[in-house]
Amino acid sequence: MAKIFGVHELELLPDADAAAFERFMLKELPKPFPGWTLHLGKGDRGSRSGKYAVIFELDTTSRARYSPSENQLNDEGKRLADAVVAQVAKMATFTTTVMGTNSVFTDYVVAGSVSSA
Repeated sequence: MAKIFGVHELELLPDADAAAFERFMLKELPKPFPGWTLHLGKGDRGSRSGKYAVIFELDTTSRARYSPSENQLNDEGKRLADAVVAQVAKMATFTTTVMGTNSVFTDYVVAGSVSSA
């Protein structure tokens, strides 16, 4: 089973309070699907410096459990998503994009890794 990083780019509304957004994402937003980890990233360098991304960390088995194909949830995934739709919709008070609705995202399957000791 391969590891996946799903990167969802977010754009804050011009008048959004960044600290309140971060609190919402990390404290109020429901937990991700079982087996998934949600990371909130804020660009530090590069073309998206100062902008946010939600980065899901999961594996191919866990993704297939809830989303067997692109932009499609199975019955279990729909049940879990439907239970939190109101909380996820609150993202629209902070961002121009909402995950699962109109976000720009890419799932990256790890093709390999190299590190130095």
